Amino acid sequence: MHSIHFKNVLLWLFLFVAGLGLPAQHCSEVYDTALFQRTVNFIKSNLQLKVRDNFYMQWKPHDSDSMYYYLYVSKPDTIQTALDGNRVFYYFTSADTAAIQEQFYRESGMHTLLYKTAGTSGAELNCKLVGYPAEAIVFILLHEATHQHIRGSETKINYAFEEAMCDAVAVVAGRKYLRKAHPSLRKAFRLQTMVLEGVYKHSNNYIDGYATFNSGLKIRLEKALKTVEKNGNAFMKDRMLYPVNNAYLRRISDYSVHYFRMKKLLGGKGDFSNKLHQAIELSKIK
Repeated sequence: MHSIHFKNVLLWLFLFVAGLGLPAQHCSEVYDTALFQRTVNFIKSNLQLKVRDNFYMQWKPHDSDSMYYYLYVSKPDTIQTALDGNRVFYYFTSADTAAIQEQFYRESGMHTLLYKTAGTSGAELNCKLVGYPAEAIVFILLHEATHQHIRGSETKINYAFEEAMCDAVAVVAGRKYLRKAHPSLRKAFRLQTMVLEGVYKHSNNYIDGYATFNSGLKIRLEKALKTVEKNGNAFMKDRMLYPVNNAYLRRISDYSVHYFRMKKLLGGKGDFSNKLHQAIELSKIK
């Protein structure tokens, strides 16, 4: 594990030099992607997830932003998308374009969330992603691999079931992987899971109780987000720390509402591949 810490030191040295405006190598020339390679091998060999051959093998173009942008828009009086055709979100690769679109909906009186992420099912390496701690990288790779596996099977499932399943796979399979391959990361992975599940628990309480608005539920969720601010790693902060409004709840509900059921279904003894297949079958759009 010393090698992983040394690689992170090299990466942060690169970022420091870049911050001074001095010539520096791109992070792809500094960062060793061995953790990515080992995790991808586990995904393909042990979990038998069907991912593309270039899954987290190629770098995003050096002159592009590391982040991807998802705009969620909700009606102000209920947790429901305000986008045409019940669309879940708009996707952007440009921060400026995303901000302009968000401003349009905000001025129309809608609740908005401009969500930023370094990891998508497109599975490209980028400087922001490789700068996350190792336990976050493992989670992201497992989550995105599950997306590719589901979509590669051509099985149509409800989007909220899919996102919940991807998170549950990341937690259950990640714990199994780290127990054997990187035991020194288990404590950090447990803390990351605790932070994630704390937010999901309070989000679900808020969403369930929204019909009879209870300001106490909002306060509890905001306290859970304070825990993210205190105990969460950089990935959890990027994923969770946004103002709580209906658009925030609209987004997080796709991950949280079915998460605990999926985790229970995938956990415990038995062949993981069979359990995942069962979860996918149960989630099919009828």
